Amino acid sequence: MLFNSHYWLTMFMLQEAGWDPDYCIWVATANYLVDWATPINVNHYQHKPKSPLIPITQCYSYLWYIPKAKSDPRDMIWTRWHFGGKLALQSGKPCQQMNFQESECLLYFRMFEKHQDPMTACALGICMHTWQDSYSHQDFYGFRHDYNSANKIWDPLIPNIGHAEYFKEPDKPLATWKRHGKTIHNINRWISMLKDFEAYTGYSMQIIISLLKTHQIHWQHFIKKPQKFSPDTFPGFLKIWSTTVYELW
Repeated sequence: MLFNSHYWLTMFMLQEAGWDPDYCIWVATANYLVDWATPINVNHYQHKPKSPLIPITQCYSYLWYIPKAKSDPRDMIWTRWHFGGKLALQSGKPCQQMNFQESECLLYFRMFEKHQDPMTACALGICMHTWQDSYSHQDFYGFRHDYNSANKIWDPLIPNIGHAEYFKEPDKPLATWKRHGKTIHNINRWISMLKDFEAYTGYSMQIIISLLKTHQIHWQHFIKKPQKFSPDTFPGFLKIWSTTVYELW
């Protein structure tokens, strides 16, 4: 998924669950950091990576490097955080939809309802990122695999890692595209995700679903503005976030 879903939709969902906007932004920020955090741009990064080239949660800064083997440790980054999480790593199968409980989201959701602390917010945001991506990235491997191929003329130019050969189509909530002869309507995947959240938390997502069905996806227009907190003014947030990533790994 893209920023619009990982950040704004996450805030909207938690807002519909009755959460204070100041807490919603903690979780949403932790969520989108999964796509953009590397040892280079996380100012408070204090952990020694397993390899000098391994980022924390993403490989965008290393797209020049094309893995030659499925066992390359960087492939684990893609799978762990973006293509099915621990379940995919253990099964060795393509990414499949995870429910809100097996992705560990429900655990941290309930914990945060009782104790509003930043580390739990970070854990929830990180887990929600993997959970959300399991809907948009389903049926792709997080590492290089012929099964990921789009079978298009540009295939030799793009490494078949994840959905790279399909560009950003799987990540757009209103996109319609084809894979293995099947037409995929992303809106149905987003609705399924929202219904899963609704089923496990007990909070209605019908307002968001109704907006989605009418192609209203500018969710930022429906967000209540936080009054007290911004991660940018919280000097310890990135440190807490990076520590939480390693705890969850």
